[in-house]
Amino acid sequence: MIKLGRLELSGKLLLAPMAMYSDVAMRKICYGYGCSYSFSEQIRADEFIAKDEKLAKKLDLFLPMGIQFLANDPEVLRKAIEMVNKKEFYLGLENVRSIDLNLGCPFLMNKNLGAALLNQPQLVRELFKVMKETSSLPISAKIRLAINAKHKKTKPYLRIVKIAEEEGLDFIVVHLRNAAQEYSGEIDLAALKEIRENVKIPLIGNGDIVDVKSGIKMKQFCDALMVGRQAVSDPYLFKQLDCAFKNMKCSIDVIKEKQKCIRQYLSYSEQYKIGFQHIKIHLQALLRDTGKDELIKELTHTHTVEEIRDLVG
Repeated sequence: MIKLGRLELSGKLLLAPMAMYSDVAMRKICYGYGCSYSFSEQIRADEFIAKDEKLAKKLDLFLPMGIQFLANDPEVLRKAIEMVNKKEFYLGLENVRSIDLNLGCPFLMNKNLGAALLNQPQLVRELFKVMKETSSLPISAKIRLAINAKHKKTKPYLRIVKIAEEEGLDFIVVHLRNAAQEYSGEIDLAALKEIRENVKIPLIGNGDIVDVKSGIKMKQFCDALMVGRQAVSDPYLFKQLDCAFKNMKCSIDVIKEKQKCIRQYLSYSEQYKIGFQHIKIHLQALLRDTGKDELIKELTHTHTVEEIRDLVG
């Protein structure tokens, strides 16, 4: 059991919010391997408060989880949080256990969202204040270290994390790259260590956790780990990490586990009516490193769920 402020979890492993990948089937599979918590795909708060029907169909809040907002307007964020408090309009809001603010997305900076806010500490403070004042649930933020390498030299990550602590956030997630790196290049564990030494807020490390070795290396500087892209192709990584934390042996037959995950994903996709594109990209990811490159290519040319089922058996 671990406490991240007011959020109590059964373990120290979380699944990252990922656009196009963070669906209920993915979360359910990862929970089965020892993941303790996950978040929705990032949601624009302005679209959320507009009660957008397209968004309502996309949201799949079927399991206990956090909801992650993109926002740069404190009043818009306040209205979105109030809707969560009241469980208004969207199905599944009763399953939401915490609210997270995205300060790390590298792809919406031209909209002054995500990582763009790392250069606006006063606005970030206002957003955090609104979260604390409005939310009846635990609150957090997910950040990058900086906008780019030049910006990183001013250590904006320390400034933002200190503001989070001062404004009463329950925990903070740090992706250990700057936004310009997107998902490539080395992570900076020294920055995580520096954050750990300067604040007491519960801290979750994220970025390039690809195996047990990388997870253990990061864990020494934080309270919990958030696994992202590697979990899409290797959900059993959660089991491997959990065993390592408990000093237990863990034997994994990769091919058998991937076959199991494919069967589960197809079953859950039918149960929860998951869209065709989600099914296709998840199965292609699960088939990585299995020697089934031709099958992955064939999946690219499928147009229906029935075609996918015929291909994978």
